[in-house]
Amino acid sequence: ARTRGIHVGQTIGRVVEKTLADLTATVFNSVISSAQTAWLLDRVGLGDVVQFDTWLIDGLVKRARVLGLLADMPEAFPSLVIQGILYTLHYMKAPKGLLFFIRGITSYVYSELVLQGKCFDGPIMEDGAKQGSVWSTRFLLIAMDMISNQVVRRLTFQIGKKSAEMLSMYADDKNQVSHHGVLPFVTLILVLNEGRWLVGLMFGPAKSQIISPTGTITDSERAELRVVGWDPKVTISGVLLGMPVGFGVTERMFFETPTRRYLVRQLQAASLPMTLLGKITVEHTYHTSLLSYRESLGIMSASRRSSLQIKRSQYLGTWGHCSRLLEQNLRDWVGIPQ
Repeated sequence: ARTRGIHVGQTIGRVVEKTLADLTATVFNSVISSAQTAWLLDRVGLGDVVQFDTWLIDGLVKRARVLGLLADMPEAFPSLVIQGILYTLHYMKAPKGLLFFIRGITSYVYSELVLQGKCFDGPIMEDGAKQGSVWSTRFLLIAMDMISNQVVRRLTFQIGKKSAEMLSMYADDKNQVSHHGVLPFVTLILVLNEGRWLVGLMFGPAKSQIISPTGTITDSERAELRVVGWDPKVTISGVLLGMPVGFGVTERMFFETPTRRYLVRQLQAASLPMTLLGKITVEHTYHTSLLSYRESLGIMSASRRSSLQIKRSQYLGTWGHCSRLLEQNLRDWVGIPQ
């Protein structure tokens, strides 16, 4: 069997990274807002999907002008600006030991190019997330939290705190619901355009879409979005984390696609030129994962039938409060002296 070689230095580095990541897990749960559901303790991505649909239905019940946004951020991990992340943590009064550690694991990362079996030295990677590093996910969480906090802060003065907090994220998959036209979406795009130079994240207009009960938006709303450089695709429903969401969702949509994929893969396994044991192994490895996905869709479908009355409290503290939490918890958990 072919294995991928790993340098002893890389092994030691990853063990140290994982150890510090485990020690600071509770810290990030306190600092990162509850709008983020990825890679954090006691947070589940399915709740992100349910919350999005709940806000949409709540808007219809209140007879509001309800719109949903599924925002794409292309190449989020490679786009991260590490220096911006360090500046943010320094602003939040993170301990110097943590800053030195991050600088150490992100500096002098060499790349190698392989062309036609020949190896060539590539450039030094000063930015972007390092593959296989636990801290790469932490960097993305910090960057996304900066964006969401800024969006909420601006919208609070315009449409109120409760409406401003109708946004949620799973890693770089960001979704938002508006009962006030396209104003929240315009604000998000503006914040991303401004924050691009600090953290590197960008708005991807090509794959982003707006969900509307009628599948359309007004000419004035489209004109507002064109001002910030986006002529949106508007649909009745969409897909969030692989699950159908929106107004045109039917029970059949939850099960038809994964069931069809499973049957196709089963036939592909049966046609492979190998023994029965080999075919069973292939099916177990590559096909049965769809069954658990189908069960998740079943849970989501049941949630919709019960009107999706699921509410979550939104913790969105000020950066000053986050700074105190970050400093206090990091010192306590990692053992950095006062």
